[in-house]
Amino acid sequence: ANVIQPARLRPARRIAAGLLSAATAAGLATGALTATAPAPASAAQVSAGQADAGMPRYYVLGSQSGAGSLQVRSSATGQVISSVTAPAACDPKTFQIATADDRSFVVGCDTPQSTSQSIAFYRLQITSRGRASGLRPLAIRTPDDALDAVALTPDGRKLAIAMQGFGGVPGGPGAVEVVTLATGATRTWTGSSPYDLTWTDNGRQLGLFEASGLYTLNPGPAGSTLSSAHLVLSRTYRSDGVETAKLSPDGRTIIASVTYDLGSQPLHRGSVVGGIIEISARTKQQLGTLLPIHAQYST
Repeated sequence: ANVIQPARLRPARRIAAGLLSAATAAGLATGALTATAPAPASAAQVSAGQADAGMPRYYVLGSQSGAGSLQVRSSATGQVISSVTAPAACDPKTFQIATADDRSFVVGCDTPQSTSQSIAFYRLQITSRGRASGLRPLAIRTPDDALDAVALTPDGRKLAIAMQGFGGVPGGPGAVEVVTLATGATRTWTGSSPYDLTWTDNGRQLGLFEASGLYTLNPGPAGSTLSSAHLVLSRTYRSDGVETAKLSPDGRTIIASVTYDLGSQPLHRGSVVGGIIEISARTKQQLGTLLPIHAQYST
């Protein structure tokens, strides 16, 4: 997802906002999915007012129109406050954006026309009025073919990067790198291709979502492969399919986009076919439904 909700938003609401974009892209909002069971009666629904509480004033969106741009938009209205033109080397379809607050962002993109590097990174600053500065290049060099995700630690000092094609081999195995922005020091883990990243446990653990589920990686100990990552949630929760999932900043909860399963029962317009749910990371019990997704037609 290219929409970034800064860390000042309440953790569950901020994560759910990002997952909503992914869920929509996966087809949840179309209703073209298996019919679903309702959420457990004990799982609380979240009101619109609760969901809006703590929302940051602005978010950043990568636009693919024309040569591409980065737009600062009002969270309240969706209106564009300011924008900057994307670097000519960037493929605007590949923007990945991360922030630890609502003022300083790191923007990454694939650079297919560049002969010197496949991925480039930039710093974008935003004023209190939502005015964007120009993009300042960051001295981050990656030996990979395509960018999948980026995430900043809560203090903004380290950037996690998920990539495909490690070593510049198109379609090759992926990797995760953690770069200390002040020094450029880099650590690399190979052996998998996560396509979403989240710093959790207050910046001490890195959440990785990939084809087999949601994992945590401790970036502290020595190591160079992702085999040390710990599985937190598989791609199946109860009997439901997990489309994508993130850990909360404190690591206590999981926010997941799921599609429910009712087997062969018919689908009716308005039925809940999936949603954004909150799960306890320790007990794996569902804590609430942040956003139900309804079928748009019957079968």
